[in-house]
Amino acid sequence: MATTQLVRPRDDRWIAGVCAGLARRFDIPPLLARILFLFVPGPNVVIYLVLWIIMPEETSTSAAPGVPQAPPMPPAAEELPPASGEITSSEEE
Repeated sequence: MATTQLVRPRDDRWIAGVCAGLARRFDIPPLLARILFLFVPGPNVVIYLVLWIIMPEETSTSAAPGVPQAPPMPPAAEELPPASGEITSSEEE
């Protein structure tokens, strides 16, 4: 059994990522998880909806190893240093 968190991954999802998250958590192929979810008798639609609500979506810190991460966002304009030749509030006085 895998030791990864139970999250809905951002990749390899068909609807909400519930089956892909379960497959990753229990270390089985995602297609097998989807087939089991469809053909095992029971209240599968209700279970899927509940899992969709309670399973958190994967964040960049909980991504699986080897999955490329999005680059960090550039700093906001307020956080950037002043451009050369620009007057700052401390130089105006």
